[in-house]
Formats: sequence, structure tokens, C-alpha cells
Amino acid sequence: MPLGQSQLIKAIYAALEKDPYVNLARSRIHITVDNHIVLHGKVPNIIAKRVAARLARRTAGDVEVEDRLRVDTEALGDAALRDKVGDALTYE
Repeated sequence: MPLGQSQLIKAIYAALEKDPYVNLARSRIHITVDNHIVLHGKVPNIIAKRVAARLARRTAGDVEVEDRLRVDTEALGDAALRDKVGDALTYE
């Protein structure tokens, strides 16, 4: 690994913190590093999950990233569900 473990974790958290889709205030992401990087925890939606994994891979370079993030499911009303689907389609 080009960076030390703690430096790599800090660099990934910094990348996640800058991204508006990940929103670390609403996500509970934990990062561990052994021979590879593992993302654990919950994120509010599938966009945050995909973006977090992509940013971790980009930051990690040649180091393998395992995405164990889970989307925090919640009961949504029709309007909230419509908004989430619209946001996801706009992002894609």
C-alpha cells in the first residue's frame, strides 16, 4: 500500500466527506484496512452506497475495496418515494 493504513482511512473519509451524495452526517460508514479495505455500515440510499464505494476505490488505487455497506431501509410515503426515485434517476 502506498499510504499507511491510518493515512488511507483518513484519505477515504476526506473524499467521502466532500461528496454531497454520501452525506456523512446521515451515513454511518466505518472503514477497516487489513490486506484490503472494507466499508461497513449504513447509508441512506443506493446512490450514497455506489458513490462511497467508487470514491473508496479511486482513493485506494491498487488496493481492493470490499463494499459491505447496507442501504438503511425505511417506510416511505408515496411523495417521499417519488422524490427518492426522481433523485436517483436524475443522478444516473
